[in-house]
Amino acid sequence: MPETLAPTIEKELTGEEERKENHRAMNKILEMFGTEKARENFLDLLEKYRQKYLEQKLSSPRAYTESEKGRAALHNQVMETFQRLSLTAQPNSEEEKILRELADRERTHEVIRDYFEVSREKPEMTKLGKMRLGKFEKD
Repeated sequence: MPETLAPTIEKELTGEEERKENHRAMNKILEMFGTEKARENFLDLLEKYRQKYLEQKLSSPRAYTESEKGRAALHNQVMETFQRLSLTAQPNSEEEKILRELADRERTHEVIRDYFEVSREKPEMTKLGKMRLGKFEKD
């Protein structure tokens, strides 16, 4: 393999590992919710945030400004949820570390983005995950 390609491949592997680690971190956060309903509500909020982000990426400059405002409001709700979890859910040391890391807004964005990317790649999914993709199973 030519030497010039090695750093690129290594970087791709590192990026893939980081995405999987971000997915794992979000799963740890989701486990902190007391009920399935609370977890589903939070996932819905994350999905709305993700949709706003995707709309923003594809929009015109004027629409971008409006979308940014909507995304900022959703992002604030996500950040407030993390704060409430850190105060009420009695996080263990690993969860506490993740929540501290997610106090950074950019880091939170990366974790949300990677959570959905990795979730869509997984061959085995929960029933709820399949439903979110519009794939309904017959019982």
